[in-house]
Amino acid sequence: DSHNQAGIVYNGGLVPLRKLLDSKNGCLQHNAAFALYGIAENEDNVSDFIKVGGVQKLQDGEFIIQATKDCVAKTMKRLEEKINGRVLNHLLYLMRVGEKAVQRRIALALAFEGCPKAHVLVCSNLLRSVICSYHLF
Repeated sequence: DSHNQAGIVYNGGLVPLRKLLDSKNGCLQHNAAFALYGIAENEDNVSDFIKVGGVQKLQDGEFIIQATKDCVAKTMKRLEEKINGRVLNHLLYLMRVGEKAVQRRIALALAFEGCPKAHVLVCSNLLRSVICSYHLF
């Protein structure tokens, strides 16, 4: 249920689950992917999911079992459906004030999820970040 999903995230469970996706054990990978699928159901968890690099891990992971690959695809679809309204506004806020690593993860997630509303702000923030890193601004 949503309280358990929020509790897992609140108590720092996202990073260990994300790390389990690297396991060479197919069953362990699948259980972690299925848990992340459940966590992504709650829109309150989406920002945290993205902040810890969950989208990149799902994109780049090497999954052993076909059922895990299917679960990961469904999780990505679920995340895409949740990135709007309040969630999108929070992500855009984090793009302005968050740590650079978090900003990059959000930018990559929004770009991957094809969020047209966010593209202008994401590009603008990335450009500003590049300019500032070269002391051109």
